[in-house]
Amino acid sequence: MKKVIFITIYMYSFFGFAQKREMDSLPNNIEEYIIVKPGDTLTIVFDEISIFPKQRFKSTEDIRYYLWFKTKVFKAYPYARLASQRLDTLNYRLERIRSNRKKRKYIKLIQDYMEGEFTDQLKKMTKTEKVNFVIKTLKDFYPEIPIPLDHKDPYTLLIAVLLSAQCTDVRVNKITPLLFAKADNPYDMIKMTVEEIKEIIRPCGLSPMKSKGIYGLSKIIIESHNGEVPQSFEALEALPAVGHKTASVVMAQAFGVPAFPVDTHIHRLMYRWNLTNGKNVVQTEKDAKRLFPEELWNDLHLQIIWYGREYSPARGWDLDTDIITKNIGRKTVIDQYYK
Repeated sequence: MKKVIFITIYMYSFFGFAQKREMDSLPNNIEEYIIVKPGDTLTIVFDEISIFPKQRFKSTEDIRYYLWFKTKVFKAYPYARLASQRLDTLNYRLERIRSNRKKRKYIKLIQDYMEGEFTDQLKKMTKTEKVNFVIKTLKDFYPEIPIPLDHKDPYTLLIAVLLSAQCTDVRVNKITPLLFAKADNPYDMIKMTVEEIKEIIRPCGLSPMKSKGIYGLSKIIIESHNGEVPQSFEALEALPAVGHKTASVVMAQAFGVPAFPVDTHIHRLMYRWNLTNGKNVVQTEKDAKRLFPEELWNDLHLQIIWYGREYSPARGWDLDTDIITKNIGRKTVIDQYYK
């Protein structure tokens, strides 16, 4: 009877997090794995957990599934073991019940109790665990991080970031070669008129403001900084059309100074992951800097941007492919998704 209850509770905890997976999408060395599918019944006794070496995967889908499944197993095992210990005690009472009808009723009572107690605990994850899960998952998804905006030096990066305001990086990367063919440094830029700059960058939007900003900051860089892009937040933010986010991107990507520029993707995902209250980008940046280690800021802000674009977009969002939100997402966000 104990075995029946143990299997019921253990499999409930385990299959609450498992999903069907086709054999051909798992790693080749499947003899090292125990393949469990919905409907299977088994009892496993662990004396200890062995951590296997890093696996090789054929696709991003395999990585996503492996990380998701590993996280759930690590969370479920301590509670499954605790359930087994609890049942050793409860089984004594069960053996003393003579009526089969009362035994069945008692088993159901125990099952409901254990499910309620352990399911709630399995769903809990501390903020530190969430942060570590985000860091590990993003590192596995993006071990090498592409730079979104094409540039060759701090000045061309500054111009590209300025143009990216309310414009996609793809479009910016199509326009900057045209602009930089005529002027890729502040000295050549001020030889052009504001109107000429505006005509080239028009497809990026906000061209009247951006063209004046490009011309104005180029002139100040020459007059006040010897033709070099300044290497401080204060000096960068004093330039025309340069805000805190633009300055942060330049400081991080051009000069390697730890910064956490918050764009629309980071703001959206930090809220979805329940790591900020979503009040504004200023608060989101403060929370990101407080939660994540400073030495990871420059990589993480890019990894989150790429993840947001590929797996957690604002529109056309598929929660099943968004492993991070699916695991640690804000309850109200997930509930709204399923409405």
